[in-house]
Amino acid sequence: MYWGQYVPHPAPRFWQPGGLGLAPMDDEYLAHVQYPATKVDVIASAEREGAPQETIEALQRADAESFASVEEVRQAVLRQG
Repeated sequence: MYWGQYVPHPAPRFWQPGGLGLAPMDDEYLAHVQYPATKVDVIASAEREGAPQETIEALQRADAESFASVEEVRQAVLRQG
């Protein structure tokens, strides 16, 4: 690499496929959830896994009270707008 050479940077995690759409939200905080799961279970797992407060708040605002999969969690968070 030389001075001035363009080095592409990866897209932030929250824009990559599979992420939940919020920085720094990612499925890693939900890896230990047993689905189907209630919103309370999902939030508790995220807290145990060290999710940032922003992530916890996004999960609390989710419009569903239970989820059949991590994809349902992702969709509920994304529907928030």
